[in-house]
Amino acid sequence: MDELEARIGTFRQALLQGLAPYQAILRSLQTIPGLDETGAVLLWVEIGDDMSAWVTPERFASWAGVCPGNNESAGKKKTGKTRKSNPYVRRIVCEASNAASRTPCRLQDMFKGLLIRRGRKRAIFALAHKIVKIVFLLIE
Repeated sequence: MDELEARIGTFRQALLQGLAPYQAILRSLQTIPGLDETGAVLLWVEIGDDMSAWVTPERFASWAGVCPGNNESAGKKKTGKTRKSNPYVRRIVCEASNAASRTPCRLQDMFKGLLIRRGRKRAIFALAHKIVKIVFLLIE
């Protein structure tokens, strides 16, 4: 067990040394409620530093798979499916939104309002959408 912990520590140090040029961005990502050092690093590794592929935060949220689905016909709104996307980014952001729902901040206030009207899972997903848009604006 000690050998595994030593290997993990060595890998962690190597990863942080490789991300040394991006420490300012990683620190700014950690200011988002729900994102800790590990979450910020994993999110950064998945996204990268080239944000030119996504022009707007909404397109970035769509790529991340946390965009609300739309299914409307003849004035009737039906539940929409979320699209398939990068499962790692979606999972990291949903975990961050789950943590942010328990942290006293504006995101928690938004979560409480949505929780009453839409239910827990939809409120978490809406919070994930908001966090992805914040991430885009911080990295851009």
